[in-house]
Amino acid sequence: MSRTPVWEAVKRLETQGLVEVVPRLGVFVLNFSVEKVREIFAVREVLEGLAARLAAERGADEDLRTVEAVFESHRSAVAQGDIEGFSRTDFEFHNAVLAAAGNALLSRQLEAVYAQILVLRLRTLAVEDRMDSGSAELKAILEAILARDPVRAESVARSHTRLVLQDAMRVLHEKGLPAEAAARSQSRRRLAARGR
Repeated sequence: MSRTPVWEAVKRLETQGLVEVVPRLGVFVLNFSVEKVREIFAVREVLEGLAARLAAERGADEDLRTVEAVFESHRSAVAQGDIEGFSRTDFEFHNAVLAAAGNALLSRQLEAVYAQILVLRLRTLAVEDRMDSGSAELKAILEAILARDPVRAESVARSHTRLVLQDAMRVLHEKGLPAEAAARSQSRRRLAARGR
């Protein structure tokens, strides 16, 4: 494979805020600062709230059955204590709601946010702490969508995102990652500057 497609992919990841390219040192997957995490979740809250609202307002019955089926898989993963299954079906649930919303622009925006959240989750979140509460929150979103109640669907979706953010902040503070990430980033920049 030529280097051009690889560097194009790296540039896309850098544009999405997922990696940092440091000249003469390499490409580094980012740890996010507290401020960056808050920014990501503020956008996620609004967009997921809109997705839930649109799914409740105009989602096709078939799409809503898909959301319901994904939630059943999610509930099964929680009952089995399957952390990987919980994480996978959580992601699938949000994607199913997004598909039911039927808005291509919203989908593209949320996909970019989800890419950043995936990096954050891989770096910091202990998802086992969220299994029971997260599942209950998804159930509330599902119930509001199935009831075709767009106001409630948006409200519970936004509440879910705020609760996930609270847990993310707790884990970030416990692990002390933001300060370490900032220190590593500054160190890389100093090394790159010396190499010029």
